[in-house]
Amino acid sequence: MYINAQELLYLVGAICLLWITGFLCWALYETARMMRKANEVVTETQERLQEIENFVDDVVDKVTSFGSYFGALSNVSSKVMGMLGHRDEEEEEIRPRKKLRRAKRQLLDDEM
Repeated sequence: MYINAQELLYLVGAICLLWITGFLCWALYETARMMRKANEVVTETQERLQEIENFVDDVVDKVTSFGSYFGALSNVSSKVMGMLGHRDEEEEEIRPRKKLRRAKRQLLDDEM
């Protein structure tokens, strides 16, 4: 029961083929695992981008709705400012009269 050189070569070849097959299976497994992780990262990134897009859409909606209110607010504020400006003009007309009265009182007090 001696093993000749050709049988030994076949035996070593079979063992090497078994090792190569194992290595290729392991490499295929690692590649599949890496691709799965990459797919999870891409999916998570897409979800986050969708959340960011929804947030930006909400902000744009709020800004545009505020813009429609801003027109009405500017009309009201211009009317209020106009009323205050009119009031200031009336006060300016009243102030010189008050100053004249004070000046007259001081003159009268000084004469006494």
